[in-house]
Amino acid sequence: MLRSVSIAALLLFCGGQAVAQSTDQRALQDNPDIIVTATRAPVARAEVGSSVTVITAEDLQRRQAVSVVDVLRDVAGVTFNRNGGIGTVSSVRIRGAESDQTVVLIDGVKLNDPSSPGGGFNFANLLVGNLERIEVLRGPQSTLYGSQAIGGVVNLITRSGAGPLQFALDAEIGELEARQLRGNLSGGTERYSYALAAGRFESDSISAFDERLGGRERDGYENSAVNGRFTFAITPSLEADVRGWWSSSEVGVDGFAPPTFALTDVGEFSETEEQVGYLGLHWRLLDGRLSNRIAVTRSQIERSSLNPQLAVATTFEAEGTNERVELQSTFDVTQRLQLIGGFEREDAQLRTRSPSVAVPNPTPVSSSAVLEAVYLQAQVRPTDGLTATLGVRRTDDDRFGEAISLRATVAYTPNDGATVLRASLGDGFKAPTPFQLFSDFGNIRLAAEESFAWDAGVEQNWLNGRVRTGLTYFRRDTKNQIDFVSCFGSSNPICVGRPFGTFDNVAKTFADGVEASLAWQPTDNWQIDASYTTLDARNRVAGSANFGRVLPRRADQTATLSVQYAFDGGHDLGASVAQVGDSFDNASNSVRLEGYTLVSLRGSVQLREGLFLYGRVENATDEAYQTTFRYGSPPRQAFFGVRANF
Repeated sequence: MLRSVSIAALLLFCGGQAVAQSTDQRALQDNPDIIVTATRAPVARAEVGSSVTVITAEDLQRRQAVSVVDVLRDVAGVTFNRNGGIGTVSSVRIRGAESDQTVVLIDGVKLNDPSSPGGGFNFANLLVGNLERIEVLRGPQSTLYGSQAIGGVVNLITRSGAGPLQFALDAEIGELEARQLRGNLSGGTERYSYALAAGRFESDSISAFDERLGGRERDGYENSAVNGRFTFAITPSLEADVRGWWSSSEVGVDGFAPPTFALTDVGEFSETEEQVGYLGLHWRLLDGRLSNRIAVTRSQIERSSLNPQLAVATTFEAEGTNERVELQSTFDVTQRLQLIGGFEREDAQLRTRSPSVAVPNPTPVSSSAVLEAVYLQAQVRPTDGLTATLGVRRTDDDRFGEAISLRATVAYTPNDGATVLRASLGDGFKAPTPFQLFSDFGNIRLAAEESFAWDAGVEQNWLNGRVRTGLTYFRRDTKNQIDFVSCFGSSNPICVGRPFGTFDNVAKTFADGVEASLAWQPTDNWQIDASYTTLDARNRVAGSANFGRVLPRRADQTATLSVQYAFDGGHDLGASVAQVGDSFDNASNSVRLEGYTLVSLRGSVQLREGLFLYGRVENATDEAYQTTFRYGSPPRQAFFGVRANF
């Protein structure tokens, strides 16, 4: 039935979308006042009812960050945890949601890993590299982005080409034997565009097991990545779009060795290979009022764990694949009404195996799950200054059945964007993953996780736009959340045939808080940005031992401050401060993670046009802290590099 409905919708809308970042992207990447992710079409910031943060290419260059999580850490409402130094398992949470309740996209391709227990994405190997823009969309977004978009969406956009051939090269060295080399070239004409980039990062890093607790073995990290995109205008209204991204990495890890099974130095390491491909056609009709896209995408993540000290060195292998077909249209019916509709089909596949000395060649666990969905969103401007959206999505999952998602937003500005009032409400869902359904711990009776959330806020521009302040309150309730149920010594009927444990829809959670932001440009040379977030995220399972307790690894408050000064002649200096409050590492709140403050310093000098020397000091005060219990974090480190643009 859903397939016939989707075909009818396709015939009505003629396929496609404008968010596909081809022709429109070149006009968006350097403009933080145009938002793409919120509606999957370019929209002025003052007309967006959702909470969005845009990180531009200029922001990324100024911060000099290597890892994407180090950039996201400064976004209001976002927290992260990492199991050691760079390259170790890294989780990102938006507004207190689980890390696997966030949809991650790169150039429009979904990155979530079906082979991980919750189907989330590990940010460990996602480096800033060739990124041009990051949009962080907060709040449930299942009407446009489907399963997992309970906390929000992180959309990563790589550079595209335009104009004459351009080439850029970055080379960097730092403490802990860190080395990085990045290069990219791009260009284009009115008929075609191209961009290609490659990078390599290496570091001896630190012991994942906190050195203050006895960790001595350094768990090094290396990462190689290549990405590219090519567009070609077949006709003035029809364009082909090809994108690809590949990453290969290796990182040392620490584990729980016998006989104590406590975290300690071990000789293990993990290898990961990530592949992303996109092939799309874009076409416009009715003098550009109808923008269309049809695309086929594929992402695959292969992971393995190895311990050379064991007779069977490979202890775990996993392969997660997402294959998607997407059709979408954006139709500007009038200047005051825009319709966006589409169809998606996602085939998520899982394959894992765990060799051991006793069973060196076990039979792999393989499974798949298919989701099909149709959606429609209307954006209407009934009067000047008022913009409202209403969206609905119907999803059919071949395992758990049907889900209906609704979302509404409103943005009102009485003074051409100087003041913007925003509000949104909607629900989200997350389908059970193949691992939760079919692994050795699986439960085929699982239902989808469900959430309902709303937020409301105001953004105010002062002093002719030199100061922008924002304040937003948010709340989310989640039910049927999937959690692991231990079966050791349990007589629970669900444990029959599952001696170690299984998954069940037993969790219920609540989260609310306030996000405040400030962007201030006192003069053309100064830029000051600050944010402050409070979060109260709690267990709401009535009658459970942890009812009312704070959810693990959610800091009660976070604050950031960034100050940048640009000298005449292309030089600049900057500093950032990030303060993270206390949190707990476990559900019973018996293990506390102390809050911490990180200070970073940075600067660059322009030697001549297109040639820069730059440097930074991360964790300048040498703060000792943990984002995950007993796992260490990087000490003070200095980095120096050269950047050339031709």
